[in-house]
Amino acid sequence: MHDCVSSFYCLYLQIKYRAIILVIMKVKLIKLTKEYKKQLGEMIDEWKLDQQVNHTDDSPWVIFKNDYHDFDYYLEHLETKDTSQGFVPDSVFFLLDEERNRLLGAVNIRH
Repeated sequence: MHDCVSSFYCLYLQIKYRAIILVIMKVKLIKLTKEYKKQLGEMIDEWKLDQQVNHTDDSPWVIFKNDYHDFDYYLEHLETKDTSQGFVPDSVFFLLDEERNRLLGAVNIRH
């Protein structure tokens, strides 16, 4: 199965030094695979630092519930599959900047 859920260009304006800069990013939503182990670690570490410095939240919580250093365990337990205890199944997708090969965020969808 192809790991790309959606591929699109992201446009946004950035105001810097009284100038407007148009930034175009090619991003896509992906399912996490071993290919992105390094990028996951970089994203989680940066996110945790931001939480400490700026008191940002840990949403989506599911990407923080397990230690990413044990990547196989992390990957196996990232999504809820067992609904026997009343849990709702979910899917986790990561936003990948294709040009920089960098994970920018994540979304957890319950279904």
